[in-house]
Amino acid sequence: MIARSQRPGVKPPATLLLVVALTSLGAAPPASARPAPPPDPDAEVEAPEPRSEAVHCALDAASPRLAVEAAYAEFARLYRARLPGPRGQTILETRLDALVDRLIDVEAFARSVLAGAWDAGTTEQHEQWKQDLDRMLRRRYLKGLEDPHRNPIEVLRSDVSCDHASVRVRIGVPRTRSDRVVELDLIYRDPEWRVFNVTLDGVSLIRTWRSRLHRVFADGGVDALDRQLRILAERYARGGTVEPPD
Repeated sequence: MIARSQRPGVKPPATLLLVVALTSLGAAPPASARPAPPPDPDAEVEAPEPRSEAVHCALDAASPRLAVEAAYAEFARLYRARLPGPRGQTILETRLDALVDRLIDVEAFARSVLAGAWDAGTTEQHEQWKQDLDRMLRRRYLKGLEDPHRNPIEVLRSDVSCDHASVRVRIGVPRTRSDRVVELDLIYRDPEWRVFNVTLDGVSLIRTWRSRLHRVFADGGVDALDRQLRILAERYARGGTVEPPD
């Protein structure tokens, strides 16, 4: 027996002959020989897991502490360099910016401080937000480690968990009764540790701004967040005092 649609001179597939033969004998064809059922349009389709950047854990538990101490020593060497005049100041600032670029992770900071708002942005907005938030992290980092050529540093604690670390340091300030305690949160970008949050005098940069920026996003969406971050970037660029919005 050949299917009616079979063209003359063309043999039917072996699977089809098997199904026809078994059916004529009253037996059910094996599962492998049965045609696949049509897809159910209402059935849930499991999406593949999104690809993410591979995480590399730091192998040396002492590496965050050593990274912070080495960075502080580099800052001290820069500040000790004698570069007189306006040109010397320009050279110092250029070298300082290049060093800070290597030591901080603005994207990790932006992701943390913007939280859920980050996921609502486009790739272009992510790049703009990182630019807008760069000075905020940069200024707090330099403020926490200011005057490294005058003030000694002591590591009080260093905690490591895979690719994240927290290092608390005490910076001795001469001729004062109290030292400055700074806590640095770092992320491991193989082979370097980079700072993405600074806690100064018990005040975390990320915690200070996260709730404020989330409220801006919740009230006005991405457009309102864009405007707020642009205003903050302009104020930081002018060197003015920037406080979180109420």
